[in-house]
This record gives sequence, C-alpha cells and structure tokens, in this order.
Amino acid sequence: MARIHYPPYLAHAAYAGAEPSNGWRLKPSLSPQPTNSSSLPSATFFGITNIIGTQLETDTDGRYTGNYISTPSFREGKITRLNQWLAERGETLESYGKTYFYSDSKNDLPLLRSVDEPVAVNPDAELEQEAKETGWPVLNFK
Repeated sequence: MARIHYPPYLAHAAYAGAEPSNGWRLKPSLSPQPTNSSSLPSATFFGITNIIGTQLETDTDGRYTGNYISTPSFREGKITRLNQWLAERGETLESYGKTYFYSDSKNDLPLLRSVDEPVAVNPDAELEQEAKETGWPVLNFK
C-alpha cells in the first residue's frame, strides 16, 4: 500500500476532507485572506488552481510595492472577488446547483452566509457560535 506524505502544516483529516465529490462542476477554489502567493503551497498540494485572493502589486523588478491590485479578499471583499472571478467566466453563484464554503474565521461570515452549504472548520469563537445557532456543520481537526 502506498503511503501519502502530508506537509507538516496540514492535518491528515483536512486532506481527506478535501477530496472532491462526484458532480462538482467547478474545480475547488481557494479564497485566502492574506494573499494569493502566501496560499500557493497549500493550493498546489491540493491541486487547487483557482486562487481568488488578494493580489499584490509588484514593480518592474518583481518586488512587492505594498499596494493592492484589486479589492482585498477580506470580509465582504471576498464576495466581491468571487463575483469578479465568476463574471470573468460568464457565471454567477446561481450558475451552480450548490455552493460550498469552508472557513475558520468570523471574517468570512459574509461569504459563508451567501453560499448554500457553509462549513466552519476549526472555527474561532464567533464563527463557532454562529455555526451552532444556524446549524452549520463544524469540523475540528485539532
């Protein structure tokens, strides 16, 4: 039997839960709060090619300037970035039968509230409370 080696920053259960179910029309996408570049190692490991996050400006030498190229992927900005990304493809959230979003942070409540199937993963206290009140699933990999 082949062994799968997981990077040390990923829980085995998190990897097992990332397997796409049959019927996904859209490849899994990542909407990180920090930046696209900081999320690249995890996205690459999971085979995620769609990273819908904050894009940072670089100068002609490739150095970061400290400026954003577009709306930061934070709180309501995640919805803006997702809608921009979908619009580039001629789609909306309604183009899909069901939409899912997984998060660990209260900062993602706006996007969690906008999808069909929100899931709290290792949630902070505020997100955990909202998940309990609304009946959202809670996954803990700690």
